[in-house]
Amino acid sequence: MSRFTRSVLRSKTFLLSFPRSTLPNNKKPRDAERNKERRFWSAATCCRFESANMSAHCKIIADRRRPPLLVKNMKHKLFRGLGAILFKEFIVVWRDPLTLFFFFFPPLIEMIAFGYALDNDVKHMAMIVLNEDRTVESRQLIDRFVNTESFRVVGEVQNLEELKSAMRIQTGLGVALTQSLESLLRETGRKGMPIDVRPQMLYNPAMRAPNFFVPGVIGVVLQIGTTVAAAMALVRERERGTLEQLLVSPLSRSGLMLGKLVPYLCIGMTMAAVLFTIMRFVFFVPIEGNIFAMMFSTLVYVFALLSLGLLVGTMAENQMQALQMSMVFLLPSVFFSGFIFPRETMPWIFYALGALFPTTYFIALMRAIILRGANFFEYWPNLLVLILMSNLLFILCALRFRRKIA
Repeated sequence: MSRFTRSVLRSKTFLLSFPRSTLPNNKKPRDAERNKERRFWSAATCCRFESANMSAHCKIIADRRRPPLLVKNMKHKLFRGLGAILFKEFIVVWRDPLTLFFFFFPPLIEMIAFGYALDNDVKHMAMIVLNEDRTVESRQLIDRFVNTESFRVVGEVQNLEELKSAMRIQTGLGVALTQSLESLLRETGRKGMPIDVRPQMLYNPAMRAPNFFVPGVIGVVLQIGTTVAAAMALVRERERGTLEQLLVSPLSRSGLMLGKLVPYLCIGMTMAAVLFTIMRFVFFVPIEGNIFAMMFSTLVYVFALLSLGLLVGTMAENQMQALQMSMVFLLPSVFFSGFIFPRETMPWIFYALGALFPTTYFIALMRAIILRGANFFEYWPNLLVLILMSNLLFILCALRFRRKIA
């Protein structure tokens, strides 16, 4: 046997199958005995080896490279049983009217109610005027109030006894206005005002309140629907005893959590699409930025909220506790996320507290994309924090589920 033939026979990457008659004592090669346990690609080539002592035909079949055991085991542990739990959760959610009710009905009502109720503009305040001066200047001042949307003059009174809610113009208003203007011009040393200051709004020229509040309303409404529904679904399944059946099945904890998240994630994104449609065609809020960036940010945000909801579900003992604990996370998100009050004007402790909630970064993202039309380089810090926060919440949820329930 030549040296080349011996090197081929000793190679670990080939399988040499010889006729039984050409082998000593009719024994098969060791690799041939494992032929049933291994998977191979199609035959690569056929060659003929000739020497002085033996001549045989051998088929060389390339063996498939197997992935490292560590990577294979990690994939097996993380995604074991994921398809089965996905199919099961989709059926359970579809047959559970209470979960669908929490996802769709309350968010729609809250979206419409908050969208119309939240308005920081003071409009149509009833006012009664007591004009004691009765000059041209006093009448011009009253006309300025009449011609605005902030006040509504409902009448004038003649004495203080008739006055209940009024703006009182005292005697000598015209003289006081003239003297104050002359004093101002004398101090500045100018005869007129050479500079005409006209402020211009860049991103909301009409000063419409829905353009500012409705993107934030979507973040709050999504948190109410997704967090409460996910928490109560997990607690309800544990109360029915079906969760223990899943625990004894060959499912990984991460695969079980991910399988429970995906159906609710699909429902949450459907709910988000409905809310964006209401924002655009009911409140007439224009979308200045990229719609794909808006939906991707919403996907990350809904994933973070569902992870938070499942985390609450692992800590609650019953559905009432799950609902109450969800409200504990909701109220700080409303007040400290910048939804109503600017975060820059808050004390530092409340500013830092607002940075712990995903709603803070989602509202900033939505206002940047929808209102300002910002590009990726302007809003990527908020998006990065939201992605990290969603992954952290999912990991905490899986660990808590493994230690507390399993």
